[in-house]
Amino acid sequence: MTKRWLIALVMVLLVATLLLPEDAEAKRSSNESSSTAASKSSSKRTAPVFEDLAVVNPTFTFEFQEEISLINATLYGVNEQTLAKKSYLTASLDILSMFTSEFQPDVLPITATVTGKALVVRPDAALFNGRYQLEIRVSDLVGNVAVINKYYKVNLTQTEIIVIRPRLGFSDGKAKDLVVRTERGGAGVPSQCRMGVIDPLYNFESLALTPFTTSSGDNTEHTLLNFFELAGLSSSSQTFFVICMETTGSIMQKEAVISIDTTPPSITSFEFEPSALKEYGAGGSLPSAKLKAKATEDVLCKYSIGSDAAYEAKTGFSGYQPFVYSAYKNVQETYFTPQSAGAAEYTFYVQCEDRA
Repeated sequence: MTKRWLIALVMVLLVATLLLPEDAEAKRSSNESSSTAASKSSSKRTAPVFEDLAVVNPTFTFEFQEEISLINATLYGVNEQTLAKKSYLTASLDILSMFTSEFQPDVLPITATVTGKALVVRPDAALFNGRYQLEIRVSDLVGNVAVINKYYKVNLTQTEIIVIRPRLGFSDGKAKDLVVRTERGGAGVPSQCRMGVIDPLYNFESLALTPFTTSSGDNTEHTLLNFFELAGLSSSSQTFFVICMETTGSIMQKEAVISIDTTPPSITSFEFEPSALKEYGAGGSLPSAKLKAKATEDVLCKYSIGSDAAYEAKTGFSGYQPFVYSAYKNVQETYFTPQSAGAAEYTFYVQCEDRA
């Protein structure tokens, strides 16, 4: 009797070791790449090591040494979307500490499929930039259980939503439409876009959103007609939200403020430093003069020499970037170097524009 129990005990221990996470071969494929890593489980709440994901629609594949049954698979995540829903979080609780504290990250929808010895897990929606924990519990034919915890992070270059019109969210009250463009690294990214005056919290299917009226042929630029009316904007300013979805399923959101500014800027002074060029520069180079224009509000400026050219044809001051908010300043400066050292006079014509 004693020997039979001893033999039975040894057999159970041998079967149990087959499914321990350190013996399981875990592989992840993400559309274009795959990697192999051993999965280990720990009962201690130590800082996890996060593996980088190269795509937003990854496929996680785990292969075991024998046929398994799935008990459960759970994907936890902390990203832009989940943080937007948890506005009560303080800056002292960073994303990494959320996986080692009592904070419980959101559970994200996934699809898990078992085929013989393989388990395949796919997120149901594209992943946002953030950190993720995938917890898997499986059992073998005799009921032994293995637990695998894998940690991943997504930190990819984000697609930007750029408000083209009204430029930078400022209008003189004449342009009534909203035009946005989605791009990454300066290149257009095809997308679908919607607008709302209530924060959609990255929910592209929110019923409070209004689809844009038309899109460009490549679906990178979108126009919403009668935007001022839809946003309830008649004067002053209004906060609104634009949410866009790429063909990959990735979602990006932008909060913006539209302001009405019907007062044109005025140039209060325009001067040269120095007022006359009398000496060569260092090493005998041609000298330069600094042109400085001051206005009644933040502006960008352009100039022409000899005749008053149309604004579009004028030369922009240094740092002329009409779609960069911080480029607009109360004082604009640029340098001018004459083409020759001969005596001459130059007449400058300066024109400035505000954000509206």
